[in-house]
Amino acid sequence: MEYKIWIKGNPIPVSEEIYRTYWKGVRKERYFAESDTHNKVFSYDALDTSEMNGCDIFGDSNALPVEDRVIRSIDEENLLCALKKLETHERKLIQRIYIYNESLRTIARQMELPVTTLQYRHKKILLKLRNYLLKHGGMDYE
Repeated sequence: MEYKIWIKGNPIPVSEEIYRTYWKGVRKERYFAESDTHNKVFSYDALDTSEMNGCDIFGDSNALPVEDRVIRSIDEENLLCALKKLETHERKLIQRIYIYNESLRTIARQMELPVTTLQYRHKKILLKLRNYLLKHGGMDYE
């Protein structure tokens, strides 16, 4: 018996093994399509049009574009490097202000320092971070 499979409208002679494997795959695809229909499951590809991909319909409209996420990641790495360059007491002050959300007044009271002294130190630390980022970050932080 001669075995043929049709590809792009043309009969192609094949061996019995290839013929059976081909039709087994076709049957498997049909089985999955039928079970998806029965279970009311469909692929996003089914929503594809010439103008857009089906999966774009369900995209997160609030998500940052990839370029912005990459820039943010680079900025975070640069900031982490800059923070590592600070003295321990400078880093602790920045942590208390920005991570633990403590006010300068509260910190000044606990450290028994004038608020103006902490304001000066805080400003000096931020300037140090800014200068490091401008020098090593390769980005304009103005």
